[in-house]
Amino acid sequence: MATTIDAKGHRVLSPSGNLTGAASQEREQLDQSLVARVSAYYGTLDPTLNDLMRRVDDLYMWCANRPGCTAPPPSPETVEYAREVIRDLYLEVRDSGRKWINPLISANEDGEVTFEWQRQGRRLTFRVSDTGVGFSRLWGNRPNFQFEDDTAGTKHRRYNLWAWLDN
Repeated sequence: MATTIDAKGHRVLSPSGNLTGAASQEREQLDQSLVARVSAYYGTLDPTLNDLMRRVDDLYMWCANRPGCTAPPPSPETVEYAREVIRDLYLEVRDSGRKWINPLISANEDGEVTFEWQRQGRRLTFRVSDTGVGFSRLWGNRPNFQFEDDTAGTKHRRYNLWAWLDN
């Protein structure tokens, strides 16, 4: 396995095991720096965010342990995008000082990841696919309820929908 060595601003490949003392020390410092960064990152995740990520990750095995469930799990790309969407939304809500409501996290027969919230007669659902984010919102009382279904392709749009739910 080859190793890259920086020498006077130029990168050169060296056969593995032939590192100079300076290069070995630099690599050790980089390794320590990387470990410190990763540890610091995971140490800053709050319990709510950890729980959200775990619940989304459970969708990789959607239907695997459910008798009678035949729906395929969402694609790995969809699950990864859903992680990004819910993480960004949670951080924006938390940083704005608004109260976070834990969503129902699920998947549907179309392979989308869904996040759903209900609050004070309002329901908000995000549907995440590997190509984008859609939403549905429902409010009012039967038989005169209101309904909207559209895309929520930007962080700003998703946050505004959350603010609608939270009012």
